[in-house]
Amino acid sequence: MKISRMAVLSIAVLIIAWGVFYFYPSGTINSIVAPANSGELENLLKTFGFYEPTFTPQLAEIVLFDLNQKPVKLTDYKGAIVFLNFWATWCPPCREEMPSMQKLYNRYKTEPFKMIAVSLKESPETVEDFFKENRLSFSALLDPWGEAGKKFGLNSIPTTFILDKNGNIIARALGPRDWGGRISQTIFHHLVKISS
Repeated sequence: MKISRMAVLSIAVLIIAWGVFYFYPSGTINSIVAPANSGELENLLKTFGFYEPTFTPQLAEIVLFDLNQKPVKLTDYKGAIVFLNFWATWCPPCREEMPSMQKLYNRYKTEPFKMIAVSLKESPETVEDFFKENRLSFSALLDPWGEAGKKFGLNSIPTTFILDKNGNIIARALGPRDWGGRISQTIFHHLVKISS
């Protein structure tokens, strides 16, 4: 039985379309390709300016506060990739990276992904006003006495930590980044969609 060239082409298109929707459930197509193995992920992390964490605090001992001053533990976020950013409203580089953080958050907010911006030694009103003014919708927490910052070994802000789904700190970045760019989104695509 002869199969026409058009039939073969139609079958190929269907297979490609199936692959796109299988690997990208939202149906969006972009240039993100997840790393095939952890070695590639490590290279991407280094390229983006991530380092191995120098401090590994006991997360169960760290208590932060929400804008209603209710205590929150980082262990509550197990099962999700956690983007943990230490910042302050008076810090220009911190403010500079917030729009790109929002872009990253918008992309993965329906996935097992949590973005938490921890403000150091600032009032709930100051942080809430900043979030409203800048239309930021990810989580804001407070470190009113800087105790959590000390446990993470902070010596500058902004500093960002990435926690895996088991609550392990896997990477640290000092200074602002373009979190909405291609390399960042490739990293988080791998972490959110592929890592266990």
